[in-house]
Amino acid sequence: MPVLALKPYIAEAKANVSGPLQRVRIAEPLDIRTTTVSPGGVKNGYINIKPLDGFWPEECIGGNTERAAHHLIVEFEGVGRVTTDISGRHKSFRSAHREVKDFFRSHRLQPGDKMEIIRMAKYEYRIRPGRAGCEQ
Repeated sequence: MPVLALKPYIAEAKANVSGPLQRVRIAEPLDIRTTTVSPGGVKNGYINIKPLDGFWPEECIGGNTERAAHHLIVEFEGVGRVTTDISGRHKSFRSAHREVKDFFRSHRLQPGDKMEIIRMAKYEYRIRPGRAGCEQ
């Protein structure tokens, strides 16, 4: 029975790399806002996202009880992603209370700790614990 040697094919298929690959960032965040964890936020599961300015798309801000015309995608680092709008009355994410509480718990955040809200795209945000020296 004939035997096929794979060694030449494998050697030919390997890429020649002269050194370590450089890390490339796909996209820079559009903007970053630093906020502080509040005692009420920990208790009730909300993040202080004030002021409601150009950082937030106007069409994603609802009324007191009315939903907004558009939703945001918000990723809570280490917890997951949700779609939500902003409550115009409470100035907070309308439907992410469980995820906010899970985020605080998983990162052991306490009142007074810093968080970063990162605007990745027009309707996409990421929230992570604050980094040392990242005051805004």
